[in-house]
Amino acid sequence: MGFVSKNAWKEWARQWGLTYHAPRFLSSTREWMAGAHRGFLVKAGWVGDRHLEFYVLIRFPKVPDASMLRQRLLDDPALAGLPGWSKIKPAEGRKTLGPVAFASQGSVKLARSNIVGTKPLIADDSSVVWTRPCPWRRPSPEQLRAWVEALVVALSQTTRTFDGRCEQCGRGIGERFVMVDDVPVHLCETCQQDLVQKGRMAEQQYDEGGANHVLGTFYAGAAAVAGGALWAAISYYTDRMFALVAIGIALLVGFAYRLGAKKMDPAGQAIGVVFTLAGVLLGDILFYAALVMRRQPEIGFRLNAGWIVFMKLLQNAPGDVLVSLLFGLIGSIYVVRMLARPRFVPKIEPADQTKAAA
Repeated sequence: MGFVSKNAWKEWARQWGLTYHAPRFLSSTREWMAGAHRGFLVKAGWVGDRHLEFYVLIRFPKVPDASMLRQRLLDDPALAGLPGWSKIKPAEGRKTLGPVAFASQGSVKLARSNIVGTKPLIADDSSVVWTRPCPWRRPSPEQLRAWVEALVVALSQTTRTFDGRCEQCGRGIGERFVMVDDVPVHLCETCQQDLVQKGRMAEQQYDEGGANHVLGTFYAGAAAVAGGALWAAISYYTDRMFALVAIGIALLVGFAYRLGAKKMDPAGQAIGVVFTLAGVLLGDILFYAALVMRRQPEIGFRLNAGWIVFMKLLQNAPGDVLVSLLFGLIGSIYVVRMLARPRFVPKIEPADQTKAAA
């Protein structure tokens, strides 16, 4: 976001009484804001890398029928001017909201992976999330603010606002709210402690189970071989080495390991990194072996010939080899994230203590 846009977002947050959070350096987290507005709890911001999307989360007291609430919003003529609104399909029965929900361990989540590419309007019994892809041009903060305000006003005519009670037990807590995994929630201190305790119990239960490293390693090895062979084939038939495919090998290895091991731990991360780099290295060797076979058919396809070419290039023209390994290391970062041990204990912060931009 540009400097002018950033100031406009901060001004929007100031006018609504929200807390503005700037993008973090060397982080995939983009700017967002959160807080209370017109009796609701609101969070708005950007998600995505190449496919940027604007999202707004609006939370309210539980309603008996989320699908009916969603349909009322779709039928509201005041929202017809929202971009893409008329193309949103009616609800198909009762559904629960993936991005924001009290999970089995009691955690409230707004997972980036659950927001990007989801349906444009999702509702559960206490939350609505509207997303708007902006692949070519980002709307101005003024446009976004008008769209969100229209949605908030429409919700105020459809559902109740918060009345100063804890969302879990109904105890009076005033207008105070906390950020649970960066999602605004009205929770009393007792329910906060209960949420943390449930998370610790789930964490302990998870740690007591063992990961199937043998099966995970087997699957990861098979994925590395398949990924390396595919990369070599693409490079051979196109006469170009697409280094970005190394990241694809990493994702394939990570997915395969998860499928086999069932449980994530540091050992699994190390296995994923090793097989990612091994898959990239294998792809190089297979490619060079195929080139040797093309130029000297009498030799045939021999892995040792590919290895010899690889080592000579490493000595005489290391740039040609190290680029693919560099992308393999980048892919390893994705593998480490994919195979990271899940976090069960929610991060709970008072709203006035979250790290906001100055």
